[in-house]
Amino acid sequence: WDLAHAVGNVPLKLHDWQVDFAVWCTYKYLNGGAGCIGGVFVHSNNLKDNQLATLDGWWSNNESTRFAMLDNIDRDTTALGFRVSNPSIHQCAALAASLDIFEEVGIEQIRAKSMIATQYLQHLLQTELADTGLCQFTLLTPLNPQERGAQLSFRPIGITAQQIHDELEKVGVVIDIRDDIIRIAPAPLYNSFTDIFQFVTLLKEAIITLKSICE
Repeated sequence: WDLAHAVGNVPLKLHDWQVDFAVWCTYKYLNGGAGCIGGVFVHSNNLKDNQLATLDGWWSNNESTRFAMLDNIDRDTTALGFRVSNPSIHQCAALAASLDIFEEVGIEQIRAKSMIATQYLQHLLQTELADTGLCQFTLLTPLNPQERGAQLSFRPIGITAQQIHDELEKVGVVIDIRDDIIRIAPAPLYNSFTDIFQFVTLLKEAIITLKSICE
């Protein structure tokens, strides 16, 4: 499984779900920073008798025999056996600081706020843009908060995503677009409900400006 948009976003119980293998990045919801190290999960069922082919390296060896200089590798029988060499200390330090916060707050609380935040964002988009007739849009993300993470993706109608992106950039707001789709993710750890309100206010003003130019 590719968990790039799931780890740090929603609760995961990979072992209980019998997931064999999963990978993820840490620069998104885990806040490790761009270019930070990735992560891997290997179910313990697949670690018996070295069933999986792996790359062998200095850190793959069991820590208790690492300095014994054995002729053959004594691979660690846990997921640690998938390590090859020393990770970047700078990347690990940045990630560790973020993980400390995750541990303190707890993913369940993060998820609880996230669901409320996306509902609030969805409500504002509907009432401030669609219901007023200012800008209709197609929400691509599931309407049920239980079926989505912290991100809402929507396609504006009548105005391009690129136009909105460029107009918001003028006031210091950078949004993520993919073709004609706008992706907004209020991060529950550090985005407040005031942040969400201010964003929609600026989005509304940007659309008003674009419409006045077109007219």
